[in-house]
Amino acid sequence: MNLLEKIPFPKAILFDWDGTLVNVENVIFDVLSKTYVAMGKEAHDWKNLGSVVGHSLRDFFPTVFKDKSKQAEKKFYELYEQDHLEELKLVPGADSLLKYLKEQGIYTGIVSNKNGDYLRKEVEHLQLGSYFGSIVGSCDTPKDKPSRVPIDYALAGVGYSPEKDPVWYVGDRSVDLECAHNAECTPILISHINEVDDLNKFVYPPRLIINSPKELINVLQSPSSFC
Repeated sequence: MNLLEKIPFPKAILFDWDGTLVNVENVIFDVLSKTYVAMGKEAHDWKNLGSVVGHSLRDFFPTVFKDKSKQAEKKFYELYEQDHLEELKLVPGADSLLKYLKEQGIYTGIVSNKNGDYLRKEVEHLQLGSYFGSIVGSCDTPKDKPSRVPIDYALAGVGYSPEKDPVWYVGDRSVDLECAHNAECTPILISHINEVDDLNKFVYPPRLIINSPKELINVLQSPSSFC
């Protein structure tokens, strides 16, 4: 755990999905590479694709496939559909974290750049729906992360606003930190997949870095963490 400065105790916590609460990145990397090949492009090593994970396909694919981006997106989801549920696994400790937050009465939601329909299928498959007051994915709103629009949408009608309430946004990628800053949320980085070796590399820095969901429980139980 790396608490960079004291932070406000949250009334609401919104989470990214892939790489934050669930591990499905190997499937995503494999499907991305297969999509490249199917669209006539050179196969990429998954490590070289790491920088694109976190952005929605509707934002990323036009930069690669130009006028064939819709065709590429269709191919991606045809391939992803085949085994994403079978390979889907919770990050260790994520279930305990969600149970704890529910017991404490802290509002939780998901804001992801995964297509909203697939996102909700995965939440349902893992039987986690009862933990979330809102589940927002790509194409559910006019803009995706890093825009603040999906966060505002996730909080609409539930009585919380980042301008007046402490709202945390927890994610594992730079796009998540940028989104948190744009939405005036407290940016929390979970780094169980990505090693954090240089804080100066973040254009949008986190205020707290954790290595696991369990560490987030520890933070919430530590009065010294809060201003």
